[in-house]
Amino acid sequence: PAWSVKFNKAKFNEFLFATGDCKKWLVTKKWSVMGWYANSPRWIERSSFKNRRYTARWYRRKRPEDPWISLEDHGRSWNRGGILYGGKSWGSHHAATILPVHEGADVYIRQKTVKVKDCSKVDGGGWKLVRHVPPGFKWHPARDHLRGTAKYGTPSKFPSAPAWSIKFDKTPFTEFLFATGDCTRWLITKKSSVMAQYANSPRWIEKSSQKNSRYTARWYHRWRVPHEPWISVTDHGSAVHSGHILYGGNNFGNIHASRVLPKHLGANVWIRNKVIKKSCAHLAGGGWKRVRHVPAGYHWHPARDHLRGTAKYGTPSK
Repeated sequence: PAWSVKFNKAKFNEFLFATGDCKKWLVTKKWSVMGWYANSPRWIERSSFKNRRYTARWYRRKRPEDPWISLEDHGRSWNRGGILYGGKSWGSHHAATILPVHEGADVYIRQKTVKVKDCSKVDGGGWKLVRHVPPGFKWHPARDHLRGTAKYGTPSKFPSAPAWSIKFDKTPFTEFLFATGDCTRWLITKKSSVMAQYANSPRWIEKSSQKNSRYTARWYHRWRVPHEPWISVTDHGSAVHSGHILYGGNNFGNIHASRVLPKHLGANVWIRNKVIKKSCAHLAGGGWKRVRHVPAGYHWHPARDHLRGTAKYGTPSK
């Protein structure tokens, strides 16, 4: 007879849905199953149908018979023996074309540990992890425009952990590291390059997984748009399609998320305070005194004194 044990408190990150004779099966991540969706593409890690990652359209609505988990899209599977899970004792072709033929069906779970590259050591290290979004189809919940005021979730080192963020608005830092959870796609940029308002404008990237030297990419950051900034390895227009977006907010989905987050173990935001102790006081014989400074950014000195030396503002620093 049918049976089930409780597993709501079990620690796991993968499902295996299989027929009783094991001839039809699929492996999928827990996050790919959970959530509400209707006829939406969900990731399958591998199956008896394909030995590689691919998507199939499933249903998980607030209906007692859902979710419908299948080897291929639900529309092709429900009457062709491709359904591997359904609930509420549902019958019809959904059951008749597979359960009597393949000795019923089973659900398995497991916790699979994946060893991933440690991004904290990129470019000499010194990074602090401040924000995380797991593999899935939506970007960070934060709407703070990377000011560091958003706080939610529970900080964790695991890529599969639910989205979380700690406050970093009062933490001194000069650089951001935006990276995928597997650390295969990343970029380092100055805080000043991110924290401004712009639209499809070139912003400086110090280095990335694509280039080991400074270059620019076109990003978006408009205060009135809650899911921005959009931070990407390449220009935004191409990055959306190629899966090179590394930051978005406000739970934004679409291909901005689906082309990168499910494939690369989510994404993370890191910060560090990189102090460059460099002085030009030794040049041309030395004896120089520094009297005015403007930091890396997109605006020149605030002074309007025509270099008469009458302007005074800020706090002198090395």
